[in-house]
Amino acid sequence: MFAIDPYTATHHAVHLSGGQTIETWQLCRVVGIDATGADPKYLVEIRGSDGSFYIDRADLIRKPAPTAAG
Repeated sequence: MFAIDPYTATHHAVHLSGGQTIETWQLCRVVGIDATGADPKYLVEIRGSDGSFYIDRADLIRKPAPTAAG
């Protein structure tokens, strides 16, 4: 695992709901990179609506677009 400066991003999530596959981009915080397998994965912190959080691996993430500092 590589430690990095954590940053906010969104990760690609796939859910099953009522027999349908739903793909969404959900807010997360990238906290590291796991390079132990053939393909590196992002280690992301995902927060629940109740304030709890868990660490998961993600294949795809998006960094937010830069904003003009003013």
